[in-house]
Amino acid sequence: YRIKQQGLDEHPRVAVADKLNNLALAASHGIGVAEVYGLWHEHDEIDLASLPDEFVIKANFSAGSRGVLPLRRVPGQADRYVVADTSGREMTGAEVLKALEPERRVRGPWYAEELLVPDAGDDPIPPDYKFYCFYGEVGVGFTRRTPQHFGTPGWQHQLRFHDFDGQGNTLAYHDRGATGDPTIPLSPLLPEMLEHARTLSRAVPLPFVRVDLYATTRGVQMG
Repeated sequence: YRIKQQGLDEHPRVAVADKLNNLALAASHGIGVAEVYGLWHEHDEIDLASLPDEFVIKANFSAGSRGVLPLRRVPGQADRYVVADTSGREMTGAEVLKALEPERRVRGPWYAEELLVPDAGDDPIPPDYKFYCFYGEVGVGFTRRTPQHFGTPGWQHQLRFHDFDGQGNTLAYHDRGATGDPTIPLSPLLPEMLEHARTLSRAVPLPFVRVDLYATTRGVQMG
C-alpha cells in the first residue's frame, strides 16, 4: 500500500501479488502450472456454465484463501457445486459468485484452472508448500494440511503444519496459532520444490519472497 501511495506501481513488490504474472514467471523457469480454463476481467462476466465439472476458480488478487474455491459440479445439477474438501458443503452458482465479489482482499481479473491432485495421500486438496526465501536461499518453509477449505465453519481449527528448514529437515516449532504436526508426510518432491523456490527467489528482484508450490500427480506445480 505504501509503495503504491508513492506512485511506484511498477515496483516488484506490487508485481508479486499478481497470481497470473506469477504463473507466467514460473512457466518461464520450467515450473509446472495448472491449465487455465477461463479468464474474465469483470466480475459480471464470470461464466460458470462454460467450465468442466471440476475446477478451481480464483480472483487474481486475493489472500488468506479468500477469493479461491475448489469446486465440483453436483451431478445432474448444472448450477450447484460441492466444495472439493471433506465438508461436503454445497453452493449455488449465485453463492459462488458472491464469494468472488470484489472487496478489500479480493480483486479481479478472475480465472478458473484445473483441480490438482496431491501426489500422495487421500486429501482432496493438495497440501500447500510455502517457502520463505531470501536472496535465492530458502530460510524456512512448511507444508499445511487443510482437509476443509476457507469458509467452511471451523475450517481453521483443522489446520496442521509441518515446519522444515532450508534443507527440508523437520523443525519442532510452530507459531501460527495452529497445531504443529511433524507426522504429516513430506512429499518426495520436496528437494525439487526447494530448488524451484531458490530459482524463483533469484528471479524476483526483492530481498524476500514467499514461494508457494504444490506437490501433485503431475509433479511440482506453482501455487
